[in-house]
Amino acid sequence: MTVPARFRVTAAWRSRLAVTALLFLTLAFVGSRGLSMPDEGRNVDIARSMLESGDFWRPRLVGNLYLDKPPLHFWTLAAGMAVFGQNEWGARIPHALLYLATAFLLGALAARMWDASTGKTTTWVYALMLGPFAAGSVVTPDTPLALFIVATFYGTWRACENGNPRENSAWWLFVGVAVGLAFLTKGPAVLMIGPSIVVFLLARKRLFSTLAVPALWGGVFLALALGASWYVPICRALPGA
Repeated sequence: MTVPARFRVTAAWRSRLAVTALLFLTLAFVGSRGLSMPDEGRNVDIARSMLESGDFWRPRLVGNLYLDKPPLHFWTLAAGMAVFGQNEWGARIPHALLYLATAFLLGALAARMWDASTGKTTTWVYALMLGPFAAGSVVTPDTPLALFIVATFYGTWRACENGNPRENSAWWLFVGVAVGLAFLTKGPAVLMIGPSIVVFLLARKRLFSTLAVPALWGGVFLALALGASWYVPICRALPGA
């Protein structure tokens, strides 16, 4: 039996329906449960204190300075609560959106490395893995960190894609921004990115030619500038920080 054309679901519509279902699964339940302790409660309290005090530079937990983590993670929570209210929904929705962005960016990376079909499969594999899916609705720095790490690898691949790193200089600047934001999210944990990029460049026999690209060092400067933009002022203003 042939289905009339008007009743057929095209590939484009299947993709739209799949993305809609993913959005529903990601966002529908982020506000349906209370905050877990200690991590979610601690992180949300710090973000709430930022909103109430107007001091977004010095994180505080129940009134005491909290310098264990840099502030970008808390800024995302504060932004969500400023828009959606100081509740579970407002606190969790930024991480849910960052989780979705990570899935789609990872798919874009796979599409560049292989083909569009592999890219779509990669997006769904990551999005439906229990770890990332669960982390997307839990308020910890790991979800934004994952996004910035994937962005770093995406930018690195694009910078080396056509065999001439000088033609892809802007992507090294993109990598620098991604690394800097990762450092503002979870500090020295971002250093684990470096060895993998070195191994990648060695495997492609591009390490020494890449080191000669000025934009690479521009990216390094951006990463250091972003990373230090919080640490240096805090250390100068607060003895012992």
